[in-house]
Amino acid sequence: MAARFVPLSDALDGLNGALYSETGQHWQGEDLWRAIRAIPIAERVHDPVGDSGLPPLYPK
Repeated sequence: MAARFVPLSDALDGLNGALYSETGQHWQGEDLWRAIRAIPIAERVHDPVGDSGLPPLYPK
C-alpha cells in the first residue's frame, strides 16, 4: 500500500526513523494517522468474503 500512496510511505518512513535511529527521535503518529485517513476509498475496500485469491498459508 505504501508503495502506491506516497503520503503513507513518508509517514511510515518517519515511524521507522523513530524506531530504529540511534538518535531516538520523538514520534507521535499524527502524520501516519493523517496519511491513513487520506487513503482513497477505492484503496480501502475490504473483501467481505475474505477471498484474497491467495492459497492459505498453512493448509490443513
